[in-house]
Amino acid sequence: MNMDLLRGPAEQLSGQTKLLTLPPSSTPRDVFESSLRDAGVPDTHLREALEAWDRASAATGSTGEYTRVSQMEISDVFAELRNWFQGRTFRVEDSVDVEFGLPLFILGAPNAPDCKASFTMKRTDTRKYDWYAVIFGTGLSKSRLVQQSVSSTFRANTGEIKVLFIPMSVPVEKVTYMVNNVPVGDGIRVDAERAKHIGEPSACMLPPGATLPMGDVAMHYRLSGDSSGAVSNHTYEYKKNLYDYLPDTAQLGLKAFDADLSIKVNVDMTWEASLDYELRSGFDYELHHVVEGHGLVWGAITPPRTSGL
Repeated sequence: MNMDLLRGPAEQLSGQTKLLTLPPSSTPRDVFESSLRDAGVPDTHLREALEAWDRASAATGSTGEYTRVSQMEISDVFAELRNWFQGRTFRVEDSVDVEFGLPLFILGAPNAPDCKASFTMKRTDTRKYDWYAVIFGTGLSKSRLVQQSVSSTFRANTGEIKVLFIPMSVPVEKVTYMVNNVPVGDGIRVDAERAKHIGEPSACMLPPGATLPMGDVAMHYRLSGDSSGAVSNHTYEYKKNLYDYLPDTAQLGLKAFDADLSIKVNVDMTWEASLDYELRSGFDYELHHVVEGHGLVWGAITPPRTSGL
């Protein structure tokens, strides 16, 4: 997601945030690869690092992805990589704190008269946090785990798309990749371990006309046969996919040192949310999952039928 979309006014909500540090074993192989490339590691060196990763993964039976493996397997995988990194360092040339919004959920209301939407997390006595988000570091550096609860309801009116997010900042460093004290490449490194939250969870309305890529249809609401114009209430239960250990990695587009960069994150809901919609009759509606992250947006809306002469 382009973080420039979250520059508008934001509605502050209430919730709890807890930050923890994760070891390098939390980093998926594809994130390991792309982050080293961003940091200026040349392709020839990168291939060697990935070969070391793959050799260790094959020896332990691990896939090298974000999976459940024993501590011994993790130690073997990263011992192999630590050996490869001997004599290789990143010299920090400059550092800047970059602020961004860590998106948790996207809520939209149909672009039809009198339509509204609201989002509420379902509470339980045993669950303290609603989301677990991982901000990945570069290479074998540590990652940041963000645990977040949201106790407020937020709403969207006709045609609005709102993003629930956590205001965050993370140090981004301009680095030189060194091999045996010889400069080999230069790039940008994300120091995820020092990421911090800088405000309460908030809901930001995207600029008018902004669109997000849509995925599969979650639900059809066929109301075009009712010409009364009445508004009806509908509830959609958004549930975590229990068969996914972790969602796919998302990329957040940022800028630092006059360059575009992306921060890699995983965001996972712990259970489910209730989405309540007010829909005006006379239209057919399509509710879609978003392609990246969690959320629902509206697709095609069939206007009221008109009779010809």
